Amino acid sequence: MPSLWYRLLYSYVNSLRTTKLAHYNRILRLIASLSPLKVVVDVGAGYGIVSDLIHKEVEILLLIEKDTALSGELARKKREIKNVEVILADAHNLPLTEEYADLVYFHDSFDEIGNKTRALLEAARIVRREGYLAVLDWDGARLLTRIKEVLLQKTGFPVKCWSLEETKRVIKKIGLKVIIAQSNFGGSMIILAKKPRLSNGGYRIHVERDHDKECSAI
Repeated sequence: MPSLWYRLLYSYVNSLRTTKLAHYNRILRLIASLSPLKVVVDVGAGYGIVSDLIHKEVEILLLIEKDTALSGELARKKREIKNVEVILADAHNLPLTEEYADLVYFHDSFDEIGNKTRALLEAARIVRREGYLAVLDWDGARLLTRIKEVLLQKTGFPVKCWSLEETKRVIKKIGLKVIIAQSNFGGSMIILAKKPRLSNGGYRIHVERDHDKECSAI
């Protein structure tokens, strides 16, 4: 079950349209810049609040969430919004076919994922050629992020923030081209990467399922 602090944060963000717009400003601007998009996948969707704001900008919006305690709220989103689909799944094992989505993104969920390398590999696997992968989270190299991390851990959030450089390095190693990689003084981070066309030498992502961090791109 989500912690008390998580539910309070949800109530605050969901209370007014202005708070929703402020909280999701980064992903709203990103999707507007990449439009038109057919299939978009939100990994770690939580309560699915963002669907209220972006569903009109895409043809299909898939909300991926592993916490079954949130299934009721997500099911309500699916009933209310025709082009929203909900999948209860872990970020490490996405039940979607390869090269399925135009955009796969993590919005304030990447810091709560245990095996981040595996999650990035899975996200890259389901992105189509010339599609995009985005991480919108917190730069663990920033002082304010480290302070937030400690405070969130004390209130029940299982967070561990990677730095912008570490996240960028793994994304490049997977074989994606990083287009945007930036963070601000407050720690807010955005990384946007593009999956290349199949080159003459081929493009392959190898996942070693028995070892967390074994990955290579050829």
